[in-house]
Amino acid sequence: MQRGPVTPKGFGDIMPEEAKKRRSMINAVIPVLEKYGFVPLETPTVEFADTILGKYGEDEKTCLHF
Repeated sequence: MQRGPVTPKGFGDIMPEEAKKRRSMINAVIPVLEKYGFVPLETPTVEFADTILGKYGEDEKTCLHF
């Protein structure tokens, strides 16, 4: 029996212990990347289908339809 709503592939929860490990690793890597000129970029987790389809076409590998 499943609890809660179904989540799309790639949208699973990250539990606290794993989240702490990930954050620690990211915080260690950021200064090294910035030292070599990399700058942060954050993109949306979810995008409108029109935006994706207009740019990439209807490729099921790059676009998840609901």
